[in-house]
Amino acid sequence: MGSSAFEIILVPVLWGTFCGIVAGMAILAVMNAVEALVDRLGRRARSIEAVRPAARVAPRRTYRPAVRSGLSRGAYG
Repeated sequence: MGSSAFEIILVPVLWGTFCGIVAGMAILAVMNAVEALVDRLGRRARSIEAVRPAARVAPRRTYRPAVRSGLSRGAYG
């Protein structure tokens, strides 16, 4: 039984840390690739929408001024 504490404790911890870092980098690379692909597809869809004339029509404004209460009307004029 020539096992030392280094072989029993530190080697699995170091290998686990190393494998975790490598796996995290791989997952991050895949996520960035998927994000770039979705961004390209979204850009293409937006350019197709811009060609249609209905996309150039501005939406109706539904803005209405806020109603002032008696207290704020009296304090500010």
